[in-house]
Amino acid sequence: MTFGRGIKFDHRPHILEVRRGRQLRCVSCHSQIVVGKHVEVTLDTCYLCHFKGMKEGRSLTPLGGCASCHELPEKEFEIENIKYKHKDFVTKHGIECQSCHLDVIRGEGEALKDRCFTCHNEQEKLEKYTDVPFIHENHVTKHSVACFHCHSEMKHSVKTVTEPLKLDCLKCHTDTHSGQKDMYQGRGGKGVPQMPSPMYLAQVDCVGCHIAESGKTFKASEAGCVKCHGEKYAGLVNDWKKELDIAIKAIDPRLKEAQNVLSQISADAPNFTYLKNLHDDAHYNYDFVRLSTGIHNIYYSAKLLENVNNNLDRFSKESKKTLPGLVKASLLDGNYCAALCHAKLGVKIPETVKYKGKDMPHSVHVEAVGACGNCHDIIRHKEVPLKSDLSVCNSCHEGGVK
Repeated sequence: MTFGRGIKFDHRPHILEVRRGRQLRCVSCHSQIVVGKHVEVTLDTCYLCHFKGMKEGRSLTPLGGCASCHELPEKEFEIENIKYKHKDFVTKHGIECQSCHLDVIRGEGEALKDRCFTCHNEQEKLEKYTDVPFIHENHVTKHSVACFHCHSEMKHSVKTVTEPLKLDCLKCHTDTHSGQKDMYQGRGGKGVPQMPSPMYLAQVDCVGCHIAESGKTFKASEAGCVKCHGEKYAGLVNDWKKELDIAIKAIDPRLKEAQNVLSQISADAPNFTYLKNLHDDAHYNYDFVRLSTGIHNIYYSAKLLENVNNNLDRFSKESKKTLPGLVKASLLDGNYCAALCHAKLGVKIPETVKYKGKDMPHSVHVEAVGACGNCHDIIRHKEVPLKSDLSVCNSCHEGGVK
């Protein structure tokens, strides 16, 4: 039979077979008294039996698996302008449900001794608390006591994508990795708007990428990229790491020289506070990208490093001191979306695009202007609207653009 929100159920194995070493009775599940209805099913009992002890760290292995109760949704759905279809991920790529749906179980289902006192006060009976087989045989099989009368509640539900991802790193290890979490969520930098990773917006938890077992932990592997997105993504993450390293190394000598210049300026100088703020904010964002593993959100990292570079340019102008020049780095010249993704994935530059109902010669602008970031505000993937004030256009077009 099917009940609730498409939950598949077969009475026979539950009643005719021993489950978890217990012989169930009808009232093991049908134990909820509802006015005007016969005895209703208590889903708490289902959750308790299927999930208790089945979740440890990153591992979730419910009895029977997810598919024993749930059919894969047929409908294609969209999150943050990216379309998903369950069958493509689960059937074709073999992605486990818990890679995306990790917070579906809440509660431990413990049977605390205090609950015994609700019915018993004889010492000889209370001493049987640790005799688990006896307790279940006597309560469940012989006296049809509902499971949740002794066990604490467990809850099971798939949260909607409108809720923020909790990123509870304690599921896997004791460190919370607050820097990596902030980087992934696109927050915490100075002078740069929040810019969540597209993966975060799609509710991909840490275990979606950290799949390679290494000692007591799991490291990120590009196998996770390929598994979800296909072979065309092979090598992409390593390329991002290289570009990030190039950008960091390009900024490092500039930042060190700015620090040297600042150390030679008196704290009483009129512009000292302004220069110090420029330097400190630049240093903060620089360290944030380095220490929080900028690869967790490569576009946010690019924006942060671009901000570092701009602060250092202002520092140089205000202090009238020359800082070392930048080497070529795609993360610093506004061309990161093309360099990091589009070119490597074979995305073709369109000849024309529609803007305000008119055809705009896109490829001509790419050749003339160069960096994508000069015209586009890369805050969310695939949402790259032209800056509303049109100042970029008007800086090139005489008479302005309407």
